[in-house]
Amino acid sequence: MEEGKGEVVLYQPNDTIRLEVRLDQETVWLTQQQIAALMGTNVPAISKHIANIYNSQELDKFSTVSKMEIVRLEGSRTVKRFVDHYNLDMIISVGYRVNSINATAFRRWATSVLKQYLLRGYSFNQQLMQMEESIDRKLNVQQDEIRVIKGVQQKQQSQIDFFVRTSLPPVHSSPLLWRTGCHCRRLTIHRVN
Repeated sequence: MEEGKGEVVLYQPNDTIRLEVRLDQETVWLTQQQIAALMGTNVPAISKHIANIYNSQELDKFSTVSKMEIVRLEGSRTVKRFVDHYNLDMIISVGYRVNSINATAFRRWATSVLKQYLLRGYSFNQQLMQMEESIDRKLNVQQDEIRVIKGVQQKQQSQIDFFVRTSLPPVHSSPLLWRTGCHCRRLTIHRVN
């Protein structure tokens, strides 16, 4: 992850938890220390759960961890350090492994958000399907109308062809016209727009 990318927002669900959360690449990134604070446990427990998640291949390291540069005060010095940050997939996986009051609250929150998204997604898919059916019906109606218009146009074209062939006065040198004796004075043509 490139330095300077992303946004840092403050997450404070109650008076005891206050986290600066990094948002980048359409996900949330937290350090092990921040995950421990969120779940109400200590860093070694978080580290153990992360190792178990990777060992069980529940998640892969490549897509869930990123080294990000952070600047912090150590004594009187400002120090830049590269620290592992874990994305939302890892935070959720850890949240379902930790046994604490905060982790339980986190699981309830995550489940309710997931449920809302699933219901919204289902509702949205239903709306898309209804729109698709409506569009299909309208296209079928238009195709039928086009077929009717083409039929009318073909009929009109044949009437025009007949008019052109028969509207000329008979010429004695034209045996076909003379034999047919065509003397068409007027042919009414109605155009369909």
